[in-house]
Amino acid sequence: MHPALQNFDIICTICSHVHRGSLPALASTCRIFERPALDVLWRNLQSVEPLVKCLPSDLFGIELGRMVGALLKPLDTSIWGILSKYTSRVHSITQSDRSAVIEPLGSIMLSCPSAPASLFPNLRRLEWHTDGTHYAAEFLRMAFVPTLLFLDI
Repeated sequence: MHPALQNFDIICTICSHVHRGSLPALASTCRIFERPALDVLWRNLQSVEPLVKCLPSDLFGIELGRMVGALLKPLDTSIWGILSKYTSRVHSITQSDRSAVIEPLGSIMLSCPSAPASLFPNLRRLEWHTDGTHYAAEFLRMAFVPTLLFLDI
């Protein structure tokens, strides 16, 4: 391995210049790149969809070709581990349209066993420009954390 790849700052700089679509592949290429690549990939979300899509597909029911909010099984510690692995990296969320995953995400938020601040401990910016539903309110309740500096609803 090249000596430059032993410098964490260089690894982070490389990850910050990689095309967003290539970051998952970079994260899985080598353990040295995993953490910095995932940090860049999850730092600024343009939708809440990736949060639901990283979970097992059999967790939610499908009705008329779209996910429904009811959980088919309880979330165990491994699922919470997966979710927190990614949500802890999120610094900003911009939701600008009605997404089919808001309802399932709201169900997840309702079943959260921990304090809200622990799910998004690094969230700094939240822009929410979509329909207000009960499920969206549950998600927003979990996103109002002490670290939040900017809110646009």
